[in-house]
Amino acid sequence: MKVIMQKTVDRLGDPGDVAEVADGYARNYLIPRGLAVKAEKGTVLQQSPNAGQTLDKGSTVTIVVSTYEEPEPPPSPSPSPSPSVAPTP
Repeated sequence: MKVIMQKTVDRLGDPGDVAEVADGYARNYLIPRGLAVKAEKGTVLQQSPNAGQTLDKGSTVTIVVSTYEEPEPPPSPSPSPSPSVAPTP
């Protein structure tokens, strides 16, 4: 599973980096602890002020959204034809 790092994790990356990790590691460790989020287009990477905070009229709000899209897999090569074997008389 591809994840976008929210906090620095050794051998995976810093905030904003995309990392490929095992599905279970992402679901059971990284995501529940807020260390990463699943890499999807539209994932909110950062926002200021924090969600739920009351703002004064005219306050500035910053939201950084991921534009990550899973790259298309390369086309698989066509299987080469097997050499034909003629039956022996």
